[in-house]
Amino acid sequence: MASNLTVFLGGGKKQLVKTTPTMILRQVVNTVCEKQSYSEPESYGLKSGKNFLDLSLSIRYANIAPGAKLELARVPKDKSAPTHVDLALQLEDGGRMVQSFAITTTLWDVLLGFERASNGSLNLTRRTAVPQATSKNIFSLQRIKKAVKPAAEVYLLPVVILLDREVKKRRDSSRAE
Repeated sequence: MASNLTVFLGGGKKQLVKTTPTMILRQVVNTVCEKQSYSEPESYGLKSGKNFLDLSLSIRYANIAPGAKLELARVPKDKSAPTHVDLALQLEDGGRMVQSFAITTTLWDVLLGFERASNGSLNLTRRTAVPQATSKNIFSLQRIKKAVKPAAEVYLLPVVILLDREVKKRRDSSRAE
């Protein structure tokens, strides 16, 4: 179901953009900048009224009605996307470590960064242990005991708990439920 957006460019100019409900707003900005031969589309944003819209959202999730009128404007430096994020790691003893990472840093590199910051006292990526029977891991424990000799150490995988759900696979973390 296609629709159109009218994007005002300033100076009385406007650009009509054909869209779909799943089109990302960043694509709308890129399309307008391409048709108008503007360089650096990253420095532009869309305004609805006085507010800049989140360009990572699709038209459907941004609640933009078909035929809406938006304005293309340069994004002020303070409104641009952050390049770093502060992450905190809750330690088993109740302590907490806080570090700043680039937003492109992978989870594995974050774990390695916390290990380096602890000067070797923290081991997050190289953990091993002897399997012990608990009610939670009884089925995986039986498979481990068949695969390894008794009292052998096995590698422990780091676990991510996001919004009270354990993320088991990489594609689980990309789903927003």
